[in-house]
Amino acid sequence: MSGAVIATGGGAVTREKNYASLRQNGIIVRLCRDISSLPDGGRPLSRKYGVSELYAEREALYRRFADIAVEIGPDAEGSARKVLSAVSEKVRGGA
Repeated sequence: MSGAVIATGGGAVTREKNYASLRQNGIIVRLCRDISSLPDGGRPLSRKYGVSELYAEREALYRRFADIAVEIGPDAEGSARKVLSAVSEKVRGGA
């Protein structure tokens, strides 16, 4: 399938085999957000270890996986526009 958006969980970076599958099918966008605003409800690992600890363990992997990184906030529409703009720029040969 092409033209699809695949939203993975933060743990996707912990399995090396995920990188090749994701990379061959498109652009990997890292959504950067203040970790203090991330919820842990319904997320067993986040509740057990804490969002900050999981982020510290995975941050280098997030950077390695990502083709582009986009700072997002609580405004979903504004964040979506930022992502679309960054992806368009990448496709045009920038970033």
